[in-house]
Amino acid sequence: VLRKLQQKTNNKLKQEHILLIIIALSLITIIFLPIASLVSNVLCVVIPFQRTVRLVIANKPPTLDLIVFWMTFGLLCVVDCSLVVTRVVPFYYIFKMVAMNAIVLDERVCRFVVSGYKRMGFLVEEDIGKRAKEAVEVLKEKSKHLKGELDEMKDK
Repeated sequence: VLRKLQQKTNNKLKQEHILLIIIALSLITIIFLPIASLVSNVLCVVIPFQRTVRLVIANKPPTLDLIVFWMTFGLLCVVDCSLVVTRVVPFYYIFKMVAMNAIVLDERVCRFVVSGYKRMGFLVEEDIGKRAKEAVEVLKEKSKHLKGELDEMKDK
């Protein structure tokens, strides 16, 4: 994208300058316009959404950083609904945008968030696998029960 924008300016602007302009416009939009939540959320999910779609298409399991990202993003979306937090914490949406992208782009930040989730008792990758297996077992039992009920209905 940056390369295409650079070509449209006949190489007068370097890619780094274009990126800085995009960042500056995003920050100005987030600080001064009432659509801060929308802009912040869109900028937060571009890279993780792209990576998640690639994994789904390739039929590969999600990586730890994506699991942590989507868990944290979900929690912060709940916080977004609380107008108290977004009005009391200055530059909340900028902080959110930087923190969310750091989780995906920096492995150290991801590990730090995972350790916090473990201390708080939230689900992490190992627990998710265990819970998924438990859910599969419950679904198998329910399907057997439903099959039995269907067989009984057929016999009547």
